Amino acid sequence: MIRVRGGAWLLLVAACGGASPTPPPATGAVAPAKRGEPSAREMKLDLVQVERGVRVRVEATGSAGDVHAWQLGADLASRIDVLDANDRPLAFRRQGQRLEITASATTVVLRYEILAKPGAPPAGDEDARSTMIDEQRFRGVGDKILALPEAFEKVAVPIAFTQSSLPTGRIAASSFGTGRDHVTQRLELPGRSLRRSVFLFGPGGRAELDAPEGHDESAWLGYTAFDSRSVSAEVAGFRGVLHEYFKDIELAPATLFFSVDARPRGGYRVARAHSGVLVVLSGLDPFDAGLRLAVAHELVHAWIGERTWVGDATPGKEIESLWFQEGVARWVAREQLAPSGCSPSTSTPRSSIACSRSSPRLAMPCAPTPSSWSTRRPRAWSRSSSRAARCSRPPSTRGSASDRTARARSTTSYARSPGSPTRRTRRCPRRRSSRSSATRSTRRRCARISTTT
Repeated sequence: MIRVRGGAWLLLVAACGGASPTPPPATGAVAPAKRGEPSAREMKLDLVQVERGVRVRVEATGSAGDVHAWQLGADLASRIDVLDANDRPLAFRRQGQRLEITASATTVVLRYEILAKPGAPPAGDEDARSTMIDEQRFRGVGDKILALPEAFEKVAVPIAFTQSSLPTGRIAASSFGTGRDHVTQRLELPGRSLRRSVFLFGPGGRAELDAPEGHDESAWLGYTAFDSRSVSAEVAGFRGVLHEYFKDIELAPATLFFSVDARPRGGYRVARAHSGVLVVLSGLDPFDAGLRLAVAHELVHAWIGERTWVGDATPGKEIESLWFQEGVARWVAREQLAPSGCSPSTSTPRSSIACSRSSPRLAMPCAPTPSSWSTRRPRAWSRSSSRAARCSRPPSTRGSASDRTARARSTTSYARSPGSPTRRTRRCPRRRSSRSSATRSTRRRCARISTTT
C-alpha cells in the first residue's frame, strides 16, 4: 500500500510498478493505545542553560513497565541522577546507552548536565547534528542529549516542555518554538519526534511569520553573511509553494535554524529536523544557489520521505529505497525553485545562480560569458554595422558564387551629378580572390563608363 497525495504522484508511482509495503507512519502520529495500558502517560522536559552547557530534567509517568527501560543520548555524561516523584534516589543499572530501573516506580526523574569538555576546540567541519558547546552558545539534537523511555518511542504522550537560557540578551529556540530567554509549550508527541528535535541557546536573533498561509519561525546563533530575516521569509514562501504543489490540506508550523560555528567557508551542512530544517554554516557562507537548493531539498522531505515512502519500509532496509526519495526530492526542489525566482544550474558551480529576479545587480553574476553568447545577430544592430561585420569575415564564409554576386550588386551604387562623369561608388570593398566572373565583368563596364566625359 502506498499513500501518495496528488494525482501527479499516482502516475509516478504507477510508472515504478509493483506494490510496496506500508510506508512508515508520519512523525508525530498518534499510535493507538493497547487494551490494558494506562492512559496516564505523560512527560515533563526542562532544559536550562548553564555556563558552558545545559542542565536537563526528564520526568516520565506511567506504569512500572513504561518507565522501566530508558534510551540515553550519545552525548550524555557518565553521571546521571535517577529519582522518584519525591526526589528520592532509585536503583538502576546502566549498560552503554541503555538504562534500566531496578526499583518499582510509576514516576521516574532523570537529571544530568551536558557540559563542554575541558580544552575541546569549537565544532568544526562536523555533521549538523553534532553537539556544539562553548561559553555562550549551545546547539544540540534530541538524539544526542535526551534520555527517553523506550515505551514512549512510538506512542504520543502529553509533554510539558520548558526551555530557559541565561538572562543576558540571549535566545532560547527549539523545534517547538522560539522566544527571548524562555519558551513554554504543551505538546503531544512520540519519543522519536523528540529525538529529531533541535535545541539552541545563546546570543542571536529570531523571527516569526504568522499568516493565513502558515506559521513559520526561525532562529539563528551568531552572525551570518546574509540577512537571516529576509532568508526566513523566502523559505517560508517556498514552503507555501510546496504546499500548493502537493495539494496539501493544512500546512503545519515549521522552524528554520541557522547555527554559525568555526567550520571553513563552503563546509555547511543541512539536516532535516522535526518540523523544520537545521543549517550549520560558517560566518562567510552566503545564501547562494547551493545552500538554497540544500534547504529546499530538506523542505521537500516533509512530504517525500516522511508522509510518503515508496519502497521497502522494513527497519534496516530503508537504504534500498533511499535513492528514490532523495532523487525525487531534489527534482521537486529544483523544479519549484525556478518559478520562485532562482534555480541552481547544473553546468555552473554551486556558488552561482542561474536566474535571479530580485534586482538587476544581483542578476549580474548570472550573465553569460562571451564564449556562450549566441551567434544570432541582435535586432538592435544597425544595417551599416551588419555590412561591416559581413565584410570582415574571411572569403570562405561568404557563401557561394551566386550569393557573393547578389551581395555585390546590392552594395553597389552610382552617383550622378551635373557636370561630372558617372562614377561608381563601392560601400564594401572586396578581395579580388573572392570575386566571381560576373562581378569582374560588372567592374570592367563600370570602369569604361567612368572614363567617358
